[in-house]
Amino acid sequence: MADEKKPASSGTFDFIPNDPLKLLLFIFSFFLLMFVIWWLTGGPERYEATGPYVAPPVGTNKKPDDPNVAKNPKPTDWKKATIKDFTLFIPYEWQLVITKEEQLVYRGEFRYNNMPKLFFEHGLYTLPGVDMSDTRYSVKKEQIGPEMATIYTPKKPGLKTIVYFDRYPYKESLALSGIGLTTKEQAELLAIVRTVRFSTK
Repeated sequence: MADEKKPASSGTFDFIPNDPLKLLLFIFSFFLLMFVIWWLTGGPERYEATGPYVAPPVGTNKKPDDPNVAKNPKPTDWKKATIKDFTLFIPYEWQLVITKEEQLVYRGEFRYNNMPKLFFEHGLYTLPGVDMSDTRYSVKKEQIGPEMATIYTPKKPGLKTIVYFDRYPYKESLALSGIGLTTKEQAELLAIVRTVRFSTK
């Protein structure tokens, strides 16, 4: 008696099972494998480093009577502020106030309606004022432009939110901070800080 011939294989998708239950298990295993690869290659860190993009409030980037106010302004639509050897963009109504200007340190703040919103210190020996092991803070690294910054986010209200650019010993470091910020204000601070660029001179 001749052996029954098996149906010819197409050879293209032979690895995909025909049984519905096995097919479902195959799909689940595939996505599980993708998740494991994402995790092992630093997926969570990459997601945190990117961070959510927070658009500035509409109308803060230009004069109130400007007909060209963007509907969805970006941080680069704000006005540019230059302090010593770094720049950043701030909402149009904010004012830059230098409180200390010396050879080794620049200190100042950005104000809105004469109220401090964001503080900065720029100098060779500038420090964040918080230790990375301080359990009151969540600490993460983020690349901003060509520089690496350390972001200290308080776990409880009332503490400083700090972004620190450590450039010691060759160049001046920079610390920017806000005190007792709400979640919305923290997002605004990070949107501003992500526009920081240092002079290449």
